[in-house]
Amino acid sequence: MTVKGKSNVKLFSRLLDQEEGIFQRLGTEGISHPKVILRELEFPGIQGAEYLSDAIYYCHAKRIPDHRPQTIHVLSQKNYIQLSFCLAGHLKYFNNKTGELIYSLSSGMANMIFYGDQEIRVEYEGEEVFETLVVNIHIDYIQKHFSKIFLGLGTLLRDISGNEPRLISEKGILVSPELRQLLLHFVSKKYAGCFLAHYVEIKIKEAFILLMDSLEEKDSYPTTAQFLKPEDIEKMELAKSILLENFSNPPGLKELALLVGTNEFNLKKHFKLHFGKTAYNYLHEFKMEKARELLASSKKPIADIAEYFGYSHATHFSSAFKKSFGMLPKAYRESNSF
Repeated sequence: MTVKGKSNVKLFSRLLDQEEGIFQRLGTEGISHPKVILRELEFPGIQGAEYLSDAIYYCHAKRIPDHRPQTIHVLSQKNYIQLSFCLAGHLKYFNNKTGELIYSLSSGMANMIFYGDQEIRVEYEGEEVFETLVVNIHIDYIQKHFSKIFLGLGTLLRDISGNEPRLISEKGILVSPELRQLLLHFVSKKYAGCFLAHYVEIKIKEAFILLMDSLEEKDSYPTTAQFLKPEDIEKMELAKSILLENFSNPPGLKELALLVGTNEFNLKKHFKLHFGKTAYNYLHEFKMEKARELLASSKKPIADIAEYFGYSHATHFSSAFKKSFGMLPKAYRESNSF
């Protein structure tokens, strides 16, 4: 397994498992007075929340720093499609029976999965802080509210009586800036009013549509392998490593191109083709992600965080952070500190 050192193995008993069978099919009349449950996550070393209604379950989870790493086991349910979003860190999902890797996600990536009836093993790096939002949507709900999209999920939903995990995208889906901002605002907002069910349903529908849009955009372009040679891919990976290792004072594009053995034109072209965004957009998102993690997990002054990530003025950092996440660093820290 990927967790370094000794770790606990623990079954995560979800609300969805405990409340199995509450989904009711009421035809065109819809569902009246749906049962809604929202609670704090009950799992050692993990902080977050769970939500369950008649057709939607979600779990927002992030690892608390300095807690002993664990291997998490989850029992999947075959009547649901899962939307999995990685907001920070890196997660791997295995079929616990066969030991086969089903898929993995790194920060800023997503996927849509039909698991069937399986026990899933989730692993993460020992000292790594991860954050994820997992949404399970009942298949009947998708068919009713997204009939055209449902028909387009033929590959994912073929032989629904089967029991093999299937992915909508083998390589994962790059989360768009719009979707990313929606997700971060959703997990940050502590809404628990009388319209909770409507609020969650609206946001999950929006996230579902944006994810499908990202999938269509991804599929409308050729893959990296169709254009880049292995040596070009290796150069882009090296360029990424250099940028991330020197995030507070990164080299210019011309210097970066020389460092990896290419020219500035090819660097720009190949980097965007390989990673789906420009070199400095990639670096900017990395810095914002790391800043978000620091704000949530430490008491480091915001001015110091700004300086750490290469901003000469805290106001410039605050402006960039708000543009990325929809709120100022101070507000984010207040609502997300461990």
